Amino acid sequence: MPELSFVVDSALLSELGERLVETVHLGLAELIKNSYDADATEVEVMVMPDRKGKSIITVSDNGIGMTFADVQNYWMRIATTIKLKEQVSPRYGRPKTGSKGIGRFSCRRLGNKLELVTTGRRKDGRYETTKVEFNWDKYKPGTDVTEIT
Repeated sequence: MPELSFVVDSALLSELGERLVETVHLGLAELIKNSYDADATEVEVMVMPDRKGKSIITVSDNGIGMTFADVQNYWMRIATTIKLKEQVSPRYGRPKTGSKGIGRFSCRRLGNKLELVTTGRRKDGRYETTKVEFNWDKYKPGTDVTEIT
């Protein structure tokens, strides 16, 4: 008998992003909570117009950041259990705020593109910067979320 496994439709990202995060200010709050969990002591939110008159929202902080491996293993994993394993932040011992993994998708409420830039310290002590660009329009209902790079 053939075995079955679950497949995740891209419509789930809309459910986690736009449906759970009903307003723009809640979407921004979710991103700021991610900064808190990263032990940031400063968070800057900037809203600036682009050349076409649309807004560019930038959220930057001085938190611990993520390595490429962190992005790959935790940020890119929908419904990761890392916050159950690591319930407090590493530097200040803050209780982590997120648990559902919707923070990363809340930015869908804010716009159709996301540029994630993060710098983290590797185990060898060196720093590395990872940049990932997301075009949320690619995640259309009816597509398998794991097939979109």
